[in-house]
Amino acid sequence: MKQLKIFVGLKCLVVATTLMLGACAVGSDMPDHAFEFDTWIDSPGAEVLDYQYGNSRQPGVKPSEEALRLHQVGQQAIVNGPMLRGDFLYVKWRIRKTGQVFEDRVDLRHRLPKDLTGCRVHFVIDGSHLLVYVITPEKVTGLCPSDSQQAYRITPPQKQIFIEYCSRKIIQIYPDRSNVSDTAG
Repeated sequence: MKQLKIFVGLKCLVVATTLMLGACAVGSDMPDHAFEFDTWIDSPGAEVLDYQYGNSRQPGVKPSEEALRLHQVGQQAIVNGPMLRGDFLYVKWRIRKTGQVFEDRVDLRHRLPKDLTGCRVHFVIDGSHLLVYVITPEKVTGLCPSDSQQAYRITPPQKQIFIEYCSRKIIQIYPDRSNVSDTAG
């Protein structure tokens, strides 16, 4: 009986160690970054019907099944913290004026930076087009409007992104485009 208790104890120790090592391995694939969108501010003429940032099970990276069933998908989301890198972004939306429905699935595997730590993946809807940005933690100078008049010279849909993140490097990753921070203003 004593040997059985020792064996069970050792087996539990091995299982616990394996789980901890597995959690560490998974943790390395889960950079601390953010996924976000705000249709109310960035895309007021559109309504998000469905979205999904990768295959993460993190709350907020896709609407709940109930929200989809009830057609009550949230129009903004901010998810921060360690999460799986999104290998794709799927968005389905409707243009409020016309009722037209669009959807786009973006392959992010080669678009996201290798190191996502501190980055924000942010999407904006511009009519029938989906725009995807990475807002990096890298600081830039000279892009923040010195007064509110200058802020209004930036054209939508990027306007709110540049106002909120004007001191950070912003890269448009879809559709492919060079560093957006260099063209703002």
